[in-house]
Amino acid sequence: LKRYHIYLAGTAPKTEEEHLQKVTLEDAAGEVDFYLLPFLKPSYVRNLFQEDPPESYSDAVRKMIERENIDYQTKRNVLVSHQFYIGLKGDLPRTCDSEMFSVGGIDQVDTGCLKEFDYVALGHLHGAQSVGSPAIRYCGTLLKYSVSEWNHQKTLTVVTLGEKGTEPEIEQLPLHPIRD
Repeated sequence: LKRYHIYLAGTAPKTEEEHLQKVTLEDAAGEVDFYLLPFLKPSYVRNLFQEDPPESYSDAVRKMIERENIDYQTKRNVLVSHQFYIGLKGDLPRTCDSEMFSVGGIDQVDTGCLKEFDYVALGHLHGAQSVGSPAIRYCGTLLKYSVSEWNHQKTLTVVTLGEKGTEPEIEQLPLHPIRD
């Protein structure tokens, strides 16, 4: 699908030589590096960190990002990730009844490891919302998949990145499906 400019990352790196898939695109303001972080559990990446293996989901995500040596000073960077992220103060995002959670919140990842990115595009939750920062957002689903989503106004999130150091412009375009 790459030749059609569709990029997917289905599994986390398994060897020292493998890294997160990085896709570099260019616009009027220059290059933007997109890092694709698929859903992962600590056990998926433990072998990459044998001296200090991750014990939690937050540790695993943080360690995976840190090993990329991302240039946050001069480059624009976007992370695309599919995990259950919570705010730095433990603030939980809004959820619906079709979204499963592990006992005790074991699968929660705090957004602290994401703060250096210019934008973070999240998947996993059905409701469009930011978490921890306006530039860290769940896009939400395009359609309602659960009765508990009856009051969701489904949207398409459009993000425009400007020059390095400027806040991204975020626009939500309302969707009007044939059947609600």
